[in-house]
Amino acid sequence: MEQGYAMMKSEWGAIGNFKNGEFGLHQGYYNSLAAINPQVKNIVNLSTIQAEQQSIVSQFNAIKNLNGLSSNTFRQFR
Repeated sequence: MEQGYAMMKSEWGAIGNFKNGEFGLHQGYYNSLAAINPQVKNIVNLSTIQAEQQSIVSQFNAIKNLNGLSSNTFRQFR
């Protein structure tokens, strides 16, 4: 019975080591997800981006209000 406990302890240790090792391999990637890309961070022309976004929204709203289009037309794209 003592051998069984020793074997289980060893196996659980191996599983924990594998799990922690696998996580460690990807830790750099996980950390990079939280960082802001410097190319994006340094964009100072935020007003242009906001204007483009509003333009896109306005264009979609105009399309939705065209005669002959039903609400079913847009359901297929959701």
